[in-house]
Amino acid sequence: RSGPPELAALADDFNAMASRLGELDRLKEELLSSVSHDLKAPLASMHETNELLLEEVPGPLNGAQRNLIELNQGCNARLSGMVDDLLDLSRMEAGVMKYKFHRLDLASLVRVAVGDLAAAAASRRVRIDLEAPTDPVWVDCDETLIVRVAENLLSNALRYSPANGCVRIGVETDGRVAKLTVA
Repeated sequence: RSGPPELAALADDFNAMASRLGELDRLKEELLSSVSHDLKAPLASMHETNELLLEEVPGPLNGAQRNLIELNQGCNARLSGMVDDLLDLSRMEAGVMKYKFHRLDLASLVRVAVGDLAAAAASRRVRIDLEAPTDPVWVDCDETLIVRVAENLLSNALRYSPANGCVRIGVETDGRVAKLTVA
């Protein structure tokens, strides 16, 4: 090392700090992955228990009980989705995420997301308007991940929309670039 001793000491401190930050990042990724995996089993068990209750295996349900169990199922599904998102984030950061790219119609995938959230929109008294061309909007993408992205965007829009409001989701293309918008 050449230069004043102060710069050398500063460089050593900077390198030590960068090393510690790298280690913290690695620990964060390990924790995120571990916690996400550990949450999957109890969530699956809760889902199965709720399904058995809804099928009335242990006995008949009254309307209020059925509504509470269905509400619990919805919460379980949202929490499972969050855990899946955390696992995917962990995989992406680790560079081991596996993508399955296919040529698909983006508008059709967005229609799936709109259908999946129709009940949530109705319960919040929010209308979802889809603006998409009738011709396919071809994109090379991972079907599951694109539907999840559209659902996340719609879910956030529904969460922050007032009752009797409207969420608009649009798909458009200029022939080269596809665009998905949520307002």
